[in-house]
Amino acid sequence: MEKLPAAAAAAGDQQRIALPAALARSYNASRVRTIVHFLRELRNTGAVAPSSRHLVAAAVSQLKSHVSAHPERPLKILELGPGTGVFTKEIIAAMRPQDRLDVVELSERFFSIVHSRFHGGNVRVFHMDVLQYEGAGGYDFIFSSIPYEALPAEISTAIWRKKQALARADAHIIYYKYVNPTPFRSSYEREMVRRHLVGRRIIWRNMPPARLFTLRLDRFNLPATSRTALAQMA
Repeated sequence: MEKLPAAAAAAGDQQRIALPAALARSYNASRVRTIVHFLRELRNTGAVAPSSRHLVAAAVSQLKSHVSAHPERPLKILELGPGTGVFTKEIIAAMRPQDRLDVVELSERFFSIVHSRFHGGNVRVFHMDVLQYEGAGGYDFIFSSIPYEALPAEISTAIWRKKQALARADAHIIYYKYVNPTPFRSSYEREMVRRHLVGRRIIWRNMPPARLFTLRLDRFNLPATSRTALAQMA
């Protein structure tokens, strides 16, 4: 297995994704063991340093602009893989009393941190796998800090389909990836970005530098393989 740069690997288990039972059943036993081992070792192959304030501010700016432009409309917001809550804090700061934030974190350690700091009122923090999350759906904004390039393409694709199933027809999906020569391991993610990208920029004042993506969904312009998946998830 190819290791990520040492600066990233040394940061520890900031983000981890586990293989859900439903997905595991679709693979033979050897394949399942390989993927589970890979995901357990993600802290050594896909770890990240805490996001800089510059990255966080850039990511949350679209939410702030939307709130200013549509002050009367309540928003439903979803955050996946919050880590220690750097993004969570700024998302909450941009929210109004009528808005709601749901946060999903797999790591027990990070869940405990984020839950103790933010859970309550219009903020709910869930300790579970992203692919097993069955939220109410209809989210206007989905923020994600999941390390897609450290995941097998099939897991990345499953997460993207899950996000689509949970999103409104015109939802914003905002996420970042560390700058690297091959930014998309999953062809499905590449196609999603091609179809729905409305903003992309590199945040150099982050360690390591990050490429920030903002997508705005259009359910009538999805990759063909997604339409059946969305219907099954609905």
